[in-house]
Amino acid sequence: MQNSQPIGVRITHELAAPASVRVISWPSRPAPVLRTGTSLAREHVGHENIGEKLMARHQGEDDERSRFGGQRGSSRRTMLMVVGSGGAAAWAIGNYAGSATAVAPDSVEAAVAEYFTARADAATHRQVAPLNNRIDPANASLANNEAERSGFLSGLGSESRWDGEIQKFSTSPGILWSKASGSSATVRAYEELKIGWRPAPRERTADITKVAEQDPQRYGLDRPEGEPVTSEVGVAHELTLDKGTSGWVVTSDAYVEDLFLGESPDAARSPWARSMGTPRSNSDLRTHGIMPPESPAGTEPVTARTLVAEAAAGARSYSWRKAVSYANTYWSSYNSTYPNYNPCGGDCANFVSQCLRAGGETDDGTWYTRSGVGCQKKSSSTGSTAWVNNQGLRNWTINTSRGRAVSTIGELGRGDIVNYDWTGNGVFDHVAIITNSASMLVTAHNSNRHNVPWSMGAKKHRFTWILGHY
Repeated sequence: MQNSQPIGVRITHELAAPASVRVISWPSRPAPVLRTGTSLAREHVGHENIGEKLMARHQGEDDERSRFGGQRGSSRRTMLMVVGSGGAAAWAIGNYAGSATAVAPDSVEAAVAEYFTARADAATHRQVAPLNNRIDPANASLANNEAERSGFLSGLGSESRWDGEIQKFSTSPGILWSKASGSSATVRAYEELKIGWRPAPRERTADITKVAEQDPQRYGLDRPEGEPVTSEVGVAHELTLDKGTSGWVVTSDAYVEDLFLGESPDAARSPWARSMGTPRSNSDLRTHGIMPPESPAGTEPVTARTLVAEAAAGARSYSWRKAVSYANTYWSSYNSTYPNYNPCGGDCANFVSQCLRAGGETDDGTWYTRSGVGCQKKSSSTGSTAWVNNQGLRNWTINTSRGRAVSTIGELGRGDIVNYDWTGNGVFDHVAIITNSASMLVTAHNSNRHNVPWSMGAKKHRFTWILGHY
């Protein structure tokens, strides 16, 4: 498998799919330029470079080259997309555009496609038998975990969880690296799990409605209540497979889904999957530059009067539309223009800082970044503490009058930010940006999430309204 196809070819194959199921065409490799805006098609967002970037960003490209066989590209890194249901799937696999090459139906790639499709179908239809057929019977703990996961996802719409009507699960898994030896194989994959659902209508007080009426698009009044949305979660998997008389089956699947059931039973076997999926506290991440002084938690509600006054004041402006567009583009396909801080405390603040800069916020002597490799202390290589630390970022926005502390989530709109204290100990660990205010959904890195419900299970939150003018 490792050397069955050279890097640079496109491989397409249809798995017992009816004629109505389309085979996804593989896009040409995008030019290495900074991409912004929503014009970037979803099927084009880094599919050829997600594998390269995700592997490189964990420990750095040099580490990855030594870990997986020296020269970059010596191990196979491919991208695979899955559509369809009920075991019928069409998929495309490859790194770059090129001539189509047939793949055997009993290949490892086919088994991976069938496994991920069966997982999505089990959650949608509550049918675990097809999924169990893809799992080695000897790993009963994995089969039981997947059955429990399917039930949990099926009930995700309950009021105590996401509070809405779950409609469909689908998946876009990418093979980052793979190696086969005889009848055994190991695959490292990155899955984008897509959740189609209809959130329950949100409640607004009279004061908050008055605020929203000043800018209906930012505050979600332009969207119908209960409009269907798609939430996405990025999950790294390390799978092992064995080939028997009936074909390839999954013998283990190591992953961490912190929004759902947490670690799979096999996660302890894969430090790589654990490190990619386990949420870490960003509170201790420091690079250089001062930590901005602590800002208030927010006690005074925003009113329509303060919003009108804010809109008329200040020569500098912040475009929440551009910030949200950037978040929608780079939530999973990381922008290589910037360093990555996932290995050393989390990339959440770095990502939100990028969004704010895309929205028009300008660097100053406290908040700035460099174009070097992340996790370095040198000022010539990394971003400032205010850029990379979630508390430092919030404090900076407020201390420079670019943001204002508010008391409730209902006072925020698209392009505003939320800080998270996972345990309630008073130390804030994480930050996200609001990308859908009609249903109050957020987007973040570490772990990669797009348009998920804002609370994320944290014990405490802080809310910061980013001013449009200051």
